[in-house]
Amino acid sequence: MPVLLYADKAERNCEFPFEKRVVIGRGPTCDLRLDDEHASRTHAMVYEEAGAYFLKDLESRNGTRLNGERVLFAHLAFGDEIRVGHTRIFFVQTAPSAMVGQSVGGYSLVELLGAGGMGIVFRARRQGLKQDVALKVLHPRRAGDEKLARLFVEQAETTAKLFHPNLVNVQAAGRDKLGCYYAMDLVGGPSAARLLARLGALDPLPAVEFANHIASALAYLHEHGLVHADVKPGNFLLDSDATAKLGDLALARPVPSGPRPADFLPNGREYVWGTPAYISPEVAIGQPPTPASDLYSLGASLFHLLVGKPPFGGSTSDEVLNRHLTEPLPDLRALRPDLPAGIPPLVERLTAKQPERRHASVQDLLAELRTIREQLRGGQSGEPLAEVLERWRGGR
Repeated sequence: MPVLLYADKAERNCEFPFEKRVVIGRGPTCDLRLDDEHASRTHAMVYEEAGAYFLKDLESRNGTRLNGERVLFAHLAFGDEIRVGHTRIFFVQTAPSAMVGQSVGGYSLVELLGAGGMGIVFRARRQGLKQDVALKVLHPRRAGDEKLARLFVEQAETTAKLFHPNLVNVQAAGRDKLGCYYAMDLVGGPSAARLLARLGALDPLPAVEFANHIASALAYLHEHGLVHADVKPGNFLLDSDATAKLGDLALARPVPSGPRPADFLPNGREYVWGTPAYISPEVAIGQPPTPASDLYSLGASLFHLLVGKPPFGGSTSDEVLNRHLTEPLPDLRALRPDLPAGIPPLVERLTAKQPERRHASVQDLLAELRTIREQLRGGQSGEPLAEVLERWRGGR
């Protein structure tokens, strides 16, 4: 049975079984009701007719997108991405949860952990061993993109040679009958995105601690000639001892040595590396990700940690990207008057529109973060990160 696969605001994986017709929106009469203020009350409909599948926009306010293109009506194929408001919904032939119990590359899939645009993540166990890992399988909608599949495996194999305490380290990578995969450390705590969804904006000290841990991971990657290219709170994971780790390394990119051709998706659209809410202006216009673009994304993420939302929103990805290009950063001092004086200028420098106006390196950023962190610890400004983790555990 086909399934509509999406993630809610707390990044929990949701599967909605498809039977003939599904009306999607945020209204109480919808079959698939979304907690998304950018979705219309009745937004779109997916339906089956004569053995074929179709998507229809229901005169929504912000439009319905299929694989990035705005549509009023379109045929659906398995693996297609539907965008309703800010919610990405994948139309898949088989529920990922049905893969539990199968074997991928010598790993037995134990439990579905989540899904996103690039892949599906499972708790998995190496056959013959007791230690569990997180296993990411390339999403079925990407299966036809041989270039991306090859890059997925090659970069995972590259990052498997790296080790750092603030990285979710990759252990192995490959491909088999179920597709491309990579195995990585299984981190026991929540992502920063889940913390934000439940607890709201963080106090200055834990936000700065998060940024310091992630900056340490970026420094290590940059020293080894790689850029992460998708720095965001959803990839900041807390271990059981409240150590923040940067995850999703399989698509880390080599630091560009000069101009290169644009990357394109199978439908001909240019591929933009990263997540729109945190993407740097230069990457938004098609330039390759660099260490400076990682810094911008870290700055946008730190803004989110402190304010409870990213610096720029919008009803479509293109609108968000355009705001990164043209609009000044919202005034942190007005949004959080309680912030210590050193934090707003740090975030402003990280998110400067011109790369050369950002920190010269992550090492420069780390020195500034350490100074701010010590000042915050002396003044006991908010909860330390370990206490935030305990508060999250207590509310589960």
